[in-house]
Amino acid sequence: MIKQNRWTRGNRDFRLPTMPDEQPRHGCGFSRTTFDPDVGEEAYVLFCEDPPHARALAQIRPMTLIAHKGIAATPHGLVAYIVWQIAAGSSQESFVETFLNPFKIDTLQLVSDAANQTHLKFLTIDRSDQSVVSMTDFENIFELDHFLFQMIMHIGYAKPTEFAEATSFIMNTVEIEKLVEDAI
Repeated sequence: MIKQNRWTRGNRDFRLPTMPDEQPRHGCGFSRTTFDPDVGEEAYVLFCEDPPHARALAQIRPMTLIAHKGIAATPHGLVAYIVWQIAAGSSQESFVETFLNPFKIDTLQLVSDAANQTHLKFLTIDRSDQSVVSMTDFENIFELDHFLFQMIMHIGYAKPTEFAEATSFIMNTVEIEKLVEDAI
């Protein structure tokens, strides 16, 4: 069943707890929290950015977000990825990649949770002080269910990934434009 998680509570001053060291300190990643106790826990995208860009993004209206999703084969195994096109078409447009290990059940569950929501929240935080500078509640048109299906289909025919090495290989040899071009 699809979780009805559209934000209906107006503007709020969100504060996140201090992120543990294992959380991404820069870039985008999926996470979970409860924004509304009536909805319960939901998956969202957390974008940690340097202060000038984070603060500038908070001023962009309307905010646009595009998710270019794909699977990349490396000598170290498969890596799933999303290249987030943030503030598409604006002066603050940026492309930020998220790498996902399709062999980890927690990763598959998180993508499944995100896919099974009516909305996907995108939080931008200023990584210097971890303050939330903006929260945009997007209608969930990102086709994450299709992406999840592709991940599951690919792992059925592959051996487990040496994820750190595979991710490093992509970051060192593949341009972000190529990831966008090869997206499914």
